[in-house]
Amino acid sequence: MEHTFDLTNLPGVFTYTLDASQLNFSSIAGLLTNGVNNGISFFWSIGAPPSPVCCGGSSSEQSIFFPVGSNADFQGFTITSVVLTLDQLIAPTQVINGQTYQFWEFRENITVNGAPAPPVPEPATALLVGPALVKVYLLRLRLSQSAETTGSTSL
Repeated sequence: MEHTFDLTNLPGVFTYTLDASQLNFSSIAGLLTNGVNNGISFFWSIGAPPSPVCCGGSSSEQSIFFPVGSNADFQGFTITSVVLTLDQLIAPTQVINGQTYQFWEFRENITVNGAPAPPVPEPATALLVGPALVKVYLLRLRLSQSAETTGSTSL
């Protein structure tokens, strides 16, 4: 995902949404729900060649989304979208020792939207329910045959 910022569109709030309509959504959602504390890296550059300012960082799912608790990621959930919001994006200038510097400050927020995944029935459930359904069927079959042999009639 790439966006160009310059002084004409600052300060501003920029929102990017990743959802099922985008090609790489399923791979990102898969990483966020695989039960593994994957690393997350980010990189940005400000300015144009020949001297852009570049920065980056890395962390993990657990430290970003679950700083308190034992969850490694969103395992057991179905993710519907991931939203990145950059807000308070400003570029103030500051004079230090007679030299003017341009500073870039921003705050970001990542929101993961979704719901708990529907439960998957265990195979043992079918083993318990199946015989009960067969018994009910046989009982109904026996009752209907019994009614036919006794010659019951209704008026």
